[in-house]
Amino acid sequence: MKLYKYLSPNRIDVLTDCRIRYTQPGAFNDPFEAKPHITTIAEPDEAERRVDEIFLEETQKMYDKLSAEAKSRVPYDLVKDLAIQRRESLRGDFGRMVKDATPLLRRIIDEKFNELIGILTLSEKPDHILMWSHYAASHEGFVLGFDSTSEYFNRRMSSNDEFRHLRKVEYRLQRPNAPLTTLDGVDVFLVKSKDWEYEQEWRIMRPLTDAVSTIPAQPFPIRLFSYPSSALVEVVIGARMREVDRAAVFKAIHAKHFAHVKVFQALPDDKEFKIVLKNVE
Repeated sequence: MKLYKYLSPNRIDVLTDCRIRYTQPGAFNDPFEAKPHITTIAEPDEAERRVDEIFLEETQKMYDKLSAEAKSRVPYDLVKDLAIQRRESLRGDFGRMVKDATPLLRRIIDEKFNELIGILTLSEKPDHILMWSHYAASHEGFVLGFDSTSEYFNRRMSSNDEFRHLRKVEYRLQRPNAPLTTLDGVDVFLVKSKDWEYEQEWRIMRPLTDAVSTIPAQPFPIRLFSYPSSALVEVVIGARMREVDRAAVFKAIHAKHFAHVKVFQALPDDKEFKIVLKNVE
């Protein structure tokens, strides 16, 4: 399957340099991007159970550090009982602290996502009228078609790796709404409103630290990542692309490493509301 990236005409550098932007969640046009509603860090009962475990673990660690003489005078069971009594006197305090800290946690997570994570978004459709309008400068830009089976899009390091491999976006009526401990990577990064379903989006994430170059910009710097020329298989020229930009595209794809790339011209259909793609020799 081929997946497509819509680009404005001033992004010819994506072709000439074989570098493409991985975008921070906060720079997308969807204000709900990577923002499930975190109701709390954890449910109260779960939080209290975890504190109980940590309390006893830390008590054991503290006791293990005592000298042999101190241990002979104070048995561990006594220390454990005292620790449990102290823990009971504080029960409920942690739950209240978690509740108060949740708004701050949401802000911190949002900031960290934008500092650490870049997302490349691709679509199954190279001929969607609205996407040409929104993401390719009102049909003046172009679309790149990538081979989704390329190794470049399949470099996950483990079954739990959230990065370096393509995944399909899920479109739902309801926004993810749950404690942080029950949310997974899909809920956070791969769920969008049903309103966006026409985009038929796939995405791949990479750590922003892997970027090969950075262009200063506000509110977020532009982080560029290299892609192998072999992963690019198609270029679609917009129906309204200016001749100077068209010439720049052809100059870029005439490079030897793009000899395998097919070129298409997007054209408005004569009879229907649709875009047709004509092969360009």
